[in-house]
Amino acid sequence: MTEIDFPIYRIAFDFSFPANRLSARRWDDYRARFSTLGISMGISKPLGGDYTLFLASANGLFGRGSSKGYVFSHSELSPCVSDMELEGYEPPHWAVDNNLHWIVYKPLKEHWYLYYEFR
Repeated sequence: MTEIDFPIYRIAFDFSFPANRLSARRWDDYRARFSTLGISMGISKPLGGDYTLFLASANGLFGRGSSKGYVFSHSELSPCVSDMELEGYEPPHWAVDNNLHWIVYKPLKEHWYLYYEFR
């Protein structure tokens, strides 16, 4: 669905960005799918990315915190971990940006990953 609705970059239960690009029927379809799948925070399709984040949970305020969920990607993602128990995890230096933001992936099956993002 997101491939068809692009360039909408964020779809949640109560908003989309950019706003007013989805019909009420289409938005209701997304909401029903989010509920069925347990995707409480909606989806995000970053500009320039060939992947979609399915946001299962998020913690934090004002651009600092963490989120986790699923990713569908046409390309292989990295860095990958074998286990999402990340206590004490140090991401590779190339995976951390200037704002101490990083993300790791655990492959599930072709094109599908779990992700954990720290901002």
